[in-house]
Amino acid sequence: MRIKPVPATLVFGLGTLISHGFGLSLVPAMLPRIEAEFQSGYGVLGLAVATGLLAYALGSALAPRVMSVVPTRELLIGTFAIAGVGFVLTALAPSPLYISVAVVLLGISAPISWTATMHIARETVAPESLSIVSAGASGGAAVGVIINGVLVSTSSTIHTWRTSFWIAAVLTIAVIAVTLVVFRSSIAKPASSGVSLGVVFRQVLADTSGRMIVATSAVSGVAVFTLGTFLTATSIDEMGVSDIATALLLWIAGSVGVGSALAFGKLGDRRSPIFAITAAIGAYATTLVVLVLGWSYPALVVAVVGYGVLNGPVWGLMGAAANRRFSAELTVGAISLGLVAASLVGALGNSLTGVWIERTGSMRLPVLVLATLTTTLTVYLVRQSRMSNMPNAAANHSQDGT
Repeated sequence: MRIKPVPATLVFGLGTLISHGFGLSLVPAMLPRIEAEFQSGYGVLGLAVATGLLAYALGSALAPRVMSVVPTRELLIGTFAIAGVGFVLTALAPSPLYISVAVVLLGISAPISWTATMHIARETVAPESLSIVSAGASGGAAVGVIINGVLVSTSSTIHTWRTSFWIAAVLTIAVIAVTLVVFRSSIAKPASSGVSLGVVFRQVLADTSGRMIVATSAVSGVAVFTLGTFLTATSIDEMGVSDIATALLLWIAGSVGVGSALAFGKLGDRRSPIFAITAAIGAYATTLVVLVLGWSYPALVVAVVGYGVLNGPVWGLMGAAANRRFSAELTVGAISLGLVAASLVGALGNSLTGVWIERTGSMRLPVLVLATLTTTLTVYLVRQSRMSNMPNAAANHSQDGT
């Protein structure tokens, strides 16, 4: 079954809007409102979000096995349904503990949803359009950031933060319906050689490109998760700007993310996914340096532009890079292992940053660390790209990745 790029991108993008744009980003966006109601402190709430990222790591590790058992189309729809339950639970939460339970549900389902999305793209989209469709799917998270900005700006006047999660739950139902319309028939599950998950992960790490995908995922994860989690808190509490100015940050990040998803996805098809990733990470690293040196609201605006440039396309480009290099089974393994790395390092970054802000009231030092990590990664990717080029799509489909 072949699906045209536009409807495929629409469905995948809407799915990522639910699983990542809302599933991973709506709670962080609402942190100031949630903290104001529960008076629990950012250290506790940062730990709650980190718990979700640990759940994300668990879901990432489970994804290959789940995909080998559950039909792919039904699995994708099931992850949307689980996300909907998480939104409802958050909307009804009487304490941060219930929010932690909700973010665990959202965290486990999100990477499974994304891994299934990348496999469906591999099976249904023409190879010459795979990078732009994958990056467009990743851009759905950026659309979520835009909507989150609207919800943040209205959550202190028109409605409460809880209403935002009810809205997310209703949109989830609509996305499930659209998915059922576009993907009417079943999708073949990834072929399995029967080897253990540990063997698959070792095969991925034995390959230079596999290590590059995992390392890039880890640094990208901590870079986007940490800034994304504490963006609204930094804007409102540390820089003292208004709700509208804070929402503007989310709108800029989301709008840039959508545009960069399409632009860098096209670049990935023309050049290579790794080339496009390197350019995106380099741009984000530069803007983080600007923020560290300027430490003001205008500098924060520059940083969220870089955030959007990276966060919009990076996960789709990572999936496209894995699809170019590996067989279906090892592609699922590479994507899953990359997501494990991203979520674990991201959870560590969130926890440490939450504690640091609780003690000092400033996020400047954590941003300096992120700037250092992304700059180092950019240099690494440039060096690796010069040493060896990624194989072309025609060659890699015949490889087993070892």
